[in-house]
Amino acid sequence: MLGGTLFVLGGAAAKAKYGVGLATVLGLYVGGGVGTGIVLGMFRPILRWRAGSMLAGIVVALSAAAIYTTVSHTWSPASASGVIVYGLGFGALAGATLWKNPPAPKA
Repeated sequence: MLGGTLFVLGGAAAKAKYGVGLATVLGLYVGGGVGTGIVLGMFRPILRWRAGSMLAGIVVALSAAAIYTTVSHTWSPASASGVIVYGLGFGALAGATLWKNPPAPKA
């Protein structure tokens, strides 16, 4: 929400600088939350392992970075490599950091 608040405070200057309107920013928040929930739900069976959590993090981060780059109209070879580096680096790090070792099943 911080990004949306800063966007609203920036007004027309923010729209001119980034080329997106408030409706787009709000749509990204809502759509990103729904999309992330769907992806994590699909990956739920493998989230019990750290590697599975890292894979889910990579997929979520890659899609988030690709959506942002598409909306901001900045696709180029440099931005494509940035999406890949962000997805692999941040996604794997977030997945490994946020993973929790599940308790052993009770007999």
